[in-house]
Amino acid sequence: MSREFIVQDLSESDLDEEQHEMLLREESRTGRRQLLRATAVVVFGVFAAAIALTVLFSEDPSQMGTHKNPAILGLAGLQPSKPDCAAWAALGDCSKTDWDSCLCRQYTKTCKACSMHEVQEAAQYRSVDLRELDQWFPNLPWAPVNQAPAPTPAPVRPEPTAEQKSKGRLASFLVVGDWGFDQGLHGNVPNNTCQINIAQRMREVYNYLGDVEFIVNVGDSFYPHGVTSKDDPAWDNKWRNIYQGLLDVPWFSVYGNHDYQSDPCACHNDTSVCAQVNGNISNLRYFYMPNTSYFHEYPEYNLEIVGLDLNKYMEGWNQAATMEFDDCRWTPCPQACWDVNERRTQEAWKLWKDRYNHSTSKSMLVFSHYPTDYFNIHKPDFLDDLRDGKRNVLYVGGHRHNLDDVSVTQITPGKSWLVGGGGGWSCDGGDQGFLQVEIGLDYSLKSTPIYYPKDQCCPPPPPSPYTKGCEWLGGDNCVNQDKNACACRSLNAKIAKCKPCEVSSKKSI
Repeated sequence: MSREFIVQDLSESDLDEEQHEMLLREESRTGRRQLLRATAVVVFGVFAAAIALTVLFSEDPSQMGTHKNPAILGLAGLQPSKPDCAAWAALGDCSKTDWDSCLCRQYTKTCKACSMHEVQEAAQYRSVDLRELDQWFPNLPWAPVNQAPAPTPAPVRPEPTAEQKSKGRLASFLVVGDWGFDQGLHGNVPNNTCQINIAQRMREVYNYLGDVEFIVNVGDSFYPHGVTSKDDPAWDNKWRNIYQGLLDVPWFSVYGNHDYQSDPCACHNDTSVCAQVNGNISNLRYFYMPNTSYFHEYPEYNLEIVGLDLNKYMEGWNQAATMEFDDCRWTPCPQACWDVNERRTQEAWKLWKDRYNHSTSKSMLVFSHYPTDYFNIHKPDFLDDLRDGKRNVLYVGGHRHNLDDVSVTQITPGKSWLVGGGGGWSCDGGDQGFLQVEIGLDYSLKSTPIYYPKDQCCPPPPPSPYTKGCEWLGGDNCVNQDKNACACRSLNAKIAKCKPCEVSSKKSI
């Protein structure tokens, strides 16, 4: 017979005082046990509810229903699925780094893939097990957060073929810029004869080399105001019709200052409206420009290409100027253009530092619309990066219409060039043409200028108001501090637009 039954069967009168006290203590212990059991049930229920709420609200409200969380699906024994990348791609926003966007950037290749750090942050936010990242991002060198990234294994590069060995190079490419002549409105270049003749010479070199992999275009492709859409007739009139025979390889391109003036891209952060942006490298009817700043790797050549939108530095020749994109005043949206350009400049520098720190390529081709001397005062740390010797670096820019390596700031041990393709707004020098670059068997970059005869490209310059030998003061290369340049500035101080040399430089004259 149980003790509980005895308690129920006996009355208090039948118990002596000692038995009564014992039973009271037993009842107290029984009550405490029941209370503990009830408390445990309540605590477990609250804990389970908390887990459910955490799972529920870990979903970003703006992304509800658009994807399945792998960690949650794993608990239910279900297979993860991809998000709706078609709907995402239609938005055309390549700046988002949430879990869905990083997955879609991985699957669609519409935008530059998220970096390892961005993926890890998105995974943590979604409570995704970091050890499963390679399932979702197979090309990502996974490393746990707060630990040093695992070293990226060196890519397996093919041995040079017999033909490559016989040529002494792996491949080649050409560089041109400032070529989009306009008959109706132009500067001191009278016609497009020079541009057409340089295009013909490019075809001859292209066919002679036989291994041109791509062409680099440093911008100002459509004078005077750019193109308005992908249906603009200038694509045919100023590019396809003139450069026939050179259009079966990608043209890596960036915006020049003239290109922005009538392009909707100047007024909107959304690059899907940009007339020149094209993320499909196989679509050769347009330039390859997946974003206004971007990079592309050629692992087989140990080469990385980095294109940067640096139009903020359009006035970089002027040491005293405040840097802003001056040509925004010619767009239909000056203030929006300045805002958009500032954001794109920040994105360009962010991209550059990422590639500078993380690229595994032995050689790097960097280009923008502007030559290196434009960054002497306003972005000297960029030049420090270019010349640090960690890689074989070739930098090419345009804007000042000439082909030379003497008016620019050199980035030794790397190499810097100014490239002008004969169709620019003006001739700022008599040397017009393009650049031929060979990728060596050791992945070096050998650059050779291909000049077109001076007398067939640029008209004779008008009489200069400046002292003889100082005619260059009419251009915008006012950053040199050598003896002759400082003397010219001093002699022509009243009419030259260059800032005088520093006192320390004047003493050396």
